[in-house]
Amino acid sequence: MLNQLVSIQEKMLDKIHQEKLYSTDYVKRFEYNVISYENSVKAVVAKIEIGEAHCGIAYVTDITKANALRVVAFDVPDECNQKATFAIGKLAQCKKEAEKFVDYILGEKGQKKIGKI
Repeated sequence: MLNQLVSIQEKMLDKIHQEKLYSTDYVKRFEYNVISYENSVKAVVAKIEIGEAHCGIAYVTDITKANALRVVAFDVPDECNQKATFAIGKLAQCKKEAEKFVDYILGEKGQKKIGKI
């Protein structure tokens, strides 16, 4: 069996279990093979890079030019995947700069940039 590293996988596994996307014992078999729980996805990728694990769950954005030869990404099926959402907060003391940043992120250039991530 493959050794698996996992950072935060609970939502994905809950969805797989609740919606019966895989066999009834899939979550149990998955968790049985976890060898380490990491505090960040970067730590997951690092352990894979140095050969301490065969696979792990991370973001595709953590696969970089520097580690692409040692780490291979596989897509998680849409029905199991968890969408990441991020909030933008504005600081009162930097209101003008914050509004410019939000306008950039929500504008065409910002959306193109985010789409590449």
